Amino acid sequence: FAAFVDEQSPAINDILAKATASGVLDKFQGYALADVEEVYAQVFAIWHTLQRRGIRYSNLGPVAGSFKSQNVSSQYVRFVSDTWASQKANCVDGSVLIASALKRAGLAPVLVVLPGHMLVGVALNAEGTQFAYLETTRLETARNSNLTSPSSKRSLSASLENFEAALAEGQRQIDAAGTRFE
Repeated sequence: FAAFVDEQSPAINDILAKATASGVLDKFQGYALADVEEVYAQVFAIWHTLQRRGIRYSNLGPVAGSFKSQNVSSQYVRFVSDTWASQKANCVDGSVLIASALKRAGLAPVLVVLPGHMLVGVALNAEGTQFAYLETTRLETARNSNLTSPSSKRSLSASLENFEAALAEGQRQIDAAGTRFE
């Protein structure tokens, strides 16, 4: 799945430009400030941009090229530009899209594969000793919120609430996986 992370995609340029224009932050600085809150702000700026775009959950279902047996399974993965253009993402597509944007922003993403599911994580410091995890399927809740409201303050507040819920759900899933990651 990591091979689908494409920080050079023109879609990523568009995402980061829109994220900067959103007013959440002035510019992406990676770990330059050595501040966890600044890292969260950068991740949130990307999340907010994807929500404003209307990226929503879409399970492709059985697709040519997907395969499942007792011991092996595979999954069709959309390219970053396809996810951005179609505004549809399953857990893998959303994780790959966010990981691509995080990588381009100078942050260190990780793709976390769980049985039948994927999350995206990001190192909160340059040393990679602290991580936050996002449940990317939470992007779908944008359809039922005030994210496309003309009032940017209301949109920002709804997006932040959704972002915090996605972080909490991501951490819950990591905690549930327990020591299998150690």
